[in-house]
Amino acid sequence: MASFYQKYLLPGLVFQGVVIGGGYATGRELVEFFIPHGPVGGLLAMGVAAFVWSLVMAVSFELCRMSQSYEYKSFFKQLLGPLWFIFEILLLILMIIVLAIIGAASGEIIKNLVHVPLPVGTIGLLAGIGVLTFYGSKMIEHFIGAWSICLYLSYFVLVVVCLILFSGDIQSSFAQDSIKSGWAFDGLRYAGYNLAPVPAVFFCLHHITERKEAITAGLLAGVIAMIPAVFLFIAMLSQYPQIGNAPIPSTALLSHIGSPVFSVVFQIILLGTLLQTGVGLLHAVNERVAATMMNREQTMPKWARPVLATGLLCVALFLASKFGIIDLIAKGYGWLTFGFIAVYVIPVLSIGVYKIWRARPSLLLLPIFFITGFNPPYADAQIYDVPSHYDKTEHMVSMRDGTKLFTAIYTPKDRSQIYPILLYRTPYSVKGYGKNFSPNARMAPSLAFMKQGYIFVLQELRGTYKSEGDFEVLRPIRTDKSDPRAFDESTDNYDTIEWALNHITNHNGKVGQWGTSYAGWTTIMGMIDPHPALSASAPQAPPSDMFIGDDWHHNGAFRLMYSFSWMGNEARKRGALTEEDNPPFDYGTPWGYEFFLQAGATSKLNDKYFGGTMIAWDDLIDHPNYDEFWKKQAVLPYMKNINVPTLNVAGWFDAEDFYGPISIYKEIEATTPNNKSTLVVGPWRHSGWGKGDGSSLGDIQFGSRTAEYYTKHIVLPFFEHHLKGKNDWKGDEAIVFETGHNRWHHMREWPPKSAIPKNLYFHANGKLSFNPPTKTNRKSADTYINDPTKPVPFSAQIITKMGHIWMVEDQRPNATRPDVLTYSTEILSEDITIGGSILANLFISTSGTDADYFVKLIDVYPGDDPKMGSYQMLLGYEVMRAKYRDSMEHPTPLRPNKVTPISFNIWDKFHTFKKGHRIMVQIHSSWFPAYDRNPQKFMNIYKAEGDDYKSASHKIYRSSKFSSHLVLPVLPSSGLPYSGLKGGTP
Repeated sequence: MASFYQKYLLPGLVFQGVVIGGGYATGRELVEFFIPHGPVGGLLAMGVAAFVWSLVMAVSFELCRMSQSYEYKSFFKQLLGPLWFIFEILLLILMIIVLAIIGAASGEIIKNLVHVPLPVGTIGLLAGIGVLTFYGSKMIEHFIGAWSICLYLSYFVLVVVCLILFSGDIQSSFAQDSIKSGWAFDGLRYAGYNLAPVPAVFFCLHHITERKEAITAGLLAGVIAMIPAVFLFIAMLSQYPQIGNAPIPSTALLSHIGSPVFSVVFQIILLGTLLQTGVGLLHAVNERVAATMMNREQTMPKWARPVLATGLLCVALFLASKFGIIDLIAKGYGWLTFGFIAVYVIPVLSIGVYKIWRARPSLLLLPIFFITGFNPPYADAQIYDVPSHYDKTEHMVSMRDGTKLFTAIYTPKDRSQIYPILLYRTPYSVKGYGKNFSPNARMAPSLAFMKQGYIFVLQELRGTYKSEGDFEVLRPIRTDKSDPRAFDESTDNYDTIEWALNHITNHNGKVGQWGTSYAGWTTIMGMIDPHPALSASAPQAPPSDMFIGDDWHHNGAFRLMYSFSWMGNEARKRGALTEEDNPPFDYGTPWGYEFFLQAGATSKLNDKYFGGTMIAWDDLIDHPNYDEFWKKQAVLPYMKNINVPTLNVAGWFDAEDFYGPISIYKEIEATTPNNKSTLVVGPWRHSGWGKGDGSSLGDIQFGSRTAEYYTKHIVLPFFEHHLKGKNDWKGDEAIVFETGHNRWHHMREWPPKSAIPKNLYFHANGKLSFNPPTKTNRKSADTYINDPTKPVPFSAQIITKMGHIWMVEDQRPNATRPDVLTYSTEILSEDITIGGSILANLFISTSGTDADYFVKLIDVYPGDDPKMGSYQMLLGYEVMRAKYRDSMEHPTPLRPNKVTPISFNIWDKFHTFKKGHRIMVQIHSSWFPAYDRNPQKFMNIYKAEGDDYKSASHKIYRSSKFSSHLVLPVLPSSGLPYSGLKGGTP
């Protein structure tokens, strides 16, 4: 739990640490802004600056807490909207000036201390910044906090020494000089200029959980940051006014004091403040880059943090040497000050206050409204302050076998009405313990649910984080249902609902459940032998079969990169109950392609990198074929007589679990007459309906905020209807988004019965046509050689985790490789819309005894498109490991150089290839490291060593007898809507 220091003092100390080295630690800023107004005028100006700091930080900290924006990009996007980048431009310019100051000053200080050349001190500063930024937020918090306390003591001693030695001079300065005009304006200017580094404080605000803590910390921060400046200003008055001409006033002051020991100690402290400032500012940039990479499903390597930080510092030092420090300050301060007032101070005191007030009107904000003259309206919240509306309790809930599971419950403070319960069960931690609330994305499908009023029950699965027991990945359904203590995720679901109904007040007796990915799978488990109170379920991207088409395998081909990453983070043995994540794995390189090529046999990776602690990895090795181990995990056999109203949610570009929700929906449709199941498919990556607005993925734009549509028109009405009895849910059979034309359709069936299967044939010279081949030469084929030591990269990104962008990535980098076959239609003269499953029918031969065949369907944009010219958008793909072509249970080798038919499903798509585009198909035999390499001989691939991997020749036949082709479900060309549609774009 966060301490008083972390909540109320640390933010102010971090702000002081960032501000002080930029100029007022050296005295340079004090000379620029305050000395010209005389002693009294300078102190009055400092009071104005401190007041403005406190005011702005109080609002900023609360806005940051409410929106959980702990880096400046997300903060300013909500404050300035699309104009947020203006702040970043101004911040970078400011950083160049400030970094130039501290770089040059550190060189000067080190030179004075140990008599070495100026560059030595600057290099030392670079090294210090590099080390601290490498170790990240916690180390930086400790360093800045501790050094700020040392600085307070040193500045206090400095002012005391000066008062003792030079009291007459200081008194004379106050007595002889009058207050110069303009002090209030310069105080405001100084405040505006130095408020720019406030976002550097955001990373430490996660300790704050309540509004009063945020506002109090902000009000204190301005005072905390200004007190050392006041000490230094008073000390500088002993040399007033001539100190205004000194390049580094603090150095001149120390020389005037004449104590070598004190001078050395003070300059060491001063050197630390310079390091504080540099680290604080550059860490803010690192946090912004890391958050952006995280949104793109990438991880910022630890080595990149010091590289980026020291690189920016080097740029600043170059500019300082070119223009000079004093010129940089004089020229930069003026217009930057007004820039920050315009893009930060005014917006935060108007828009920011308005957003906070709309979330929860509060007397704490009345002084701010009075000061700013801002009169906020009473309206519904755009930013919703969840802790102000919900009470939280934590429990250890007993299951039927006595195991206790950690459960957090959020109940509306308003007890005047009753609410349904919304359950979420996860292995990924509730991410909020003690007084800390869980992130909004853990509590509900969207913030709208919290505004509407639900009781949220969040639970950690057995053996994860603070729950007792042992974690088993995708625990199979229990075999002996007569044993009252036998358990699985279905029984844990049942027991949790039963406990909730008996221990939570103000509920209406109805329970809904939701979850994405693994939590989607636990939602599916809850639908098997469901509790009678379970009234609605929304499994989102749940896996259904980990060997056939979900996370670990596709048609037996092992998904190496994702499996290694997931199991290394989520499926490692834990020694005790904990709130902490497993430490991230250090790949030693940013390039996963390189790492996995050098990693060695798959069977040895667990011992080699994790000491055997990946609890599920060895299961993969021990079960290379589709045996009972995999069949017991599969959920489709249990998807019979499912009568719980179900919202099956999938994303067209889900890199992990698209097969799962599609196959579950189809199984329920086939086995449960009169079911209440709806299929929802949008243009999303894995969990994309809950992350971002769904308007784009990578370079592909979808024309609208599809995630917002999903919340407003689909998932919220679904639960509101089934749990509260509201009538705004139509119960459509399928709600699917058509990519290409970018529009939603509410349909009576999926797939549409009007779709006509049409064969798309491969021809010579890379041609693709709906006309069948006419050549009778049965050996007409295209040949390529696949070398497992040089596999086809699955992505052009330099990444160690699989991510999601590759699912729509431009395929041009691979189109000209000799080990990739490419077939393309002529430019389309009219739109072609497909809706339903795509089938690949290949005739192949190979010189080896096993092989993988990847088939990718691609939409090629027109060459004259100004932004996307000739872009080869991956639309869908699938792979078949050839030894499983006839049976997943009983693999058989290929006969070398024998023509062999292979057929497999590429699964569902709903897409329009627009007029002017082309349809493309690519075929190859490796896609690394998304999938492991096939040694191209019949063996247990998990145990393949380096010598087992051999090149092999592959042929794809395209004769009239052996006519390789895709089967596309083409919809009528008469236009949409067509048979089966209830409406077009809502």
